Amino acid sequence: MFACAMYPTEPDFIETVREEVVQQVRRLKSHPSIMVWSGNNENEAALATDWFGIPVAQRPRYQRDYVTLYVDNIRAVVQKVRDVSETLN
Repeated sequence: MFACAMYPTEPDFIETVREEVVQQVRRLKSHPSIMVWSGNNENEAALATDWFGIPVAQRPRYQRDYVTLYVDNIRAVVQKVRDVSETLN
């Protein structure tokens, strides 16, 4: 769903992302090769190693946006939508 880029966190965009995550998790959650829901490693690495040359004064904003998108929204939606009974113990 995402490539190596920083993404906005405006409410309209977040709502669109949440809807797409719900659709994708519902579509893929029973696939036999899905063991772990994972993602955004490139975007986290981009922030951690400053791939995009973000000015120091703006980094906290980008870090907040990252948490808003991936932790507060995508992670929360995946945890809510996936069937907990299918989770490995």
